[in-house]
Amino acid sequence: MDTAQQLNNFYLLTPTNFVFECTPFDVSGTLLTEPAFINYADFSSLGFTNVSQVATLNISAKMLNNMFLFQSTTEPLDINASSMQFGIVNTSYNFSFSQATAAGRTLPHDYIKAINYDIAHTDTIIFKNITQITNDIENLDSIFNLKIKQNISTNIRLNASLHSETQSLYAYSCKQLIAGILTYSTDTRKKQFFDDLASQTSPYSVVFHPGDSIVMRIGYVPKNGNGAILDGLVNMKNNKLYTRTYKVLLNVQ
Repeated sequence: MDTAQQLNNFYLLTPTNFVFECTPFDVSGTLLTEPAFINYADFSSLGFTNVSQVATLNISAKMLNNMFLFQSTTEPLDINASSMQFGIVNTSYNFSFSQATAAGRTLPHDYIKAINYDIAHTDTIIFKNITQITNDIENLDSIFNLKIKQNISTNIRLNASLHSETQSLYAYSCKQLIAGILTYSTDTRKKQFFDDLASQTSPYSVVFHPGDSIVMRIGYVPKNGNGAILDGLVNMKNNKLYTRTYKVLLNVQ
């Protein structure tokens, strides 16, 4: 898969599998622990090689189904009608972002490797408090999920309320998702979209199938903020920590 930033927020991975980057899903959390250097006489080991900032997390369809809702103020449903309204459900989210993998590594290990390389330009780990940093990253999962819910709450008046695409970032994103499926997907996937609607009543929801993906962006902010200075560096290339962000592809299995 091409891990470069895509020009469009809806694109195909394969002729049958699409990716939708839902841009309002963008959250960051501040780490509680600052990396602390080890004594090289105590420990020295090879770290990991540098990777991109794209990670993958396999999820079940039920974690996304009933998330993106839409309806028409007039029936029967007309996807292209100006009266269409859209929204994203404000509910409890439980994505295990820290378990996403980049180049075969979970995010805690990739994060540690990446900041280690940025500072020292070496694969040898120079931090001693790896366990604490790992725990920080894992604990941010619940904060990210809560922030997603809170961010939706600031964009809707009521739970799962629907709006014109011009009234809410999330309403517009829902419209983008539907437009992407109907514009770029295969005829088979388009037919599946309408088949899924046939068994529903208003408000309708986008049903996800294996091969579909939603992308969210998360960021890990250093304890003392972006660009925080680390003391105790000797002959290192850099003495600052910067926010590290990941695009997490939530791949439906």
